[in-house]
Amino acid sequence: MPMEYIPGLAGVPAAKSAISFVDGNKGILEYRGYPIQDLAEKSTFDETAYLLLFGDLPSKSEFETFEADLRKHRVVKFHVVDMIKSLPDNGHPMDVLQASVTALGMLYPSRDVADPQVRRDTAVRLIAK
Repeated sequence: MPMEYIPGLAGVPAAKSAISFVDGNKGILEYRGYPIQDLAEKSTFDETAYLLLFGDLPSKSEFETFEADLRKHRVVKFHVVDMIKSLPDNGHPMDVLQASVTALGMLYPSRDVADPQVRRDTAVRLIAK
């Protein structure tokens, strides 16, 4: 029985995507055409993040530049750390993540979302943190 595609996602947590492909019935998950099993076995988190952002696995020089950018943004400001520490111990990890990303948005405002460089910098900063 084929799965029905429902436009507008009315009650369905799915969408068409150029980034990922999922076929739950067949146990298939791909990122940018690469099977997740191959990425898990042969790629690092940073390489996979690069793939998701830019569409291809990086060359050696692209990866070195990307890793340098990530290293530059790894430190989390004490404001965010203090906020996380103040959240309830029994809080759900996804709620903590959501609150943290929101706080980062206030500490690093990026208003010009039409600018590709601003979008890249914001994504790199978020991945690094």
